Amino acid sequence: MSADATGGSKAEFKAMVAELEMIERRRQEDEGRRHLLEQRLILMMGTELPSSERRHFARVACELAVVVRSRVAQQAGVIVDMGAGGVFVVTSLVAHIGDFVELETVPGPQGPNPALRIWAKVTWSRDHRNAGRAGVGVAFAGFGSDPQVHRFFLELFRKRLSDY
Repeated sequence: MSADATGGSKAEFKAMVAELEMIERRRQEDEGRRHLLEQRLILMMGTELPSSERRHFARVACELAVVVRSRVAQQAGVIVDMGAGGVFVVTSLVAHIGDFVELETVPGPQGPNPALRIWAKVTWSRDHRNAGRAGVGVAFAGFGSDPQVHRFFLELFRKRLSDY
């Protein structure tokens, strides 16, 4: 590599690679810390799970308007509880286990502005004929790596600050 062709020296190149490596290490450390903070906040806000519960994460009651989109349809919905693994969305959208859906928050005074979009995988579905509210349980697709999921959590935590 020539300093003339690139406008930089070999020493500068090595220094920039070293800096990128350091940034990557910090990013990984920050992601680990973010995950611990999110888990702790969810535990603080959530309800304790009975030992018979199949979920592995605490649930947090919330109310956040969303649009739920599948490959073939979209419907309004409301996220009524969430945990680190996913959310329950009250909606009339018919979705099947294994389908991927997009959740988009509704901007406004009660929702984040601009809207957030998160992909999730349907883990269970309940229609109007069953007892309880119709809706879908979804697991976050890409949790831990999708910045939108973390922004989503942050918005929920901000909304709950007044409770503490």
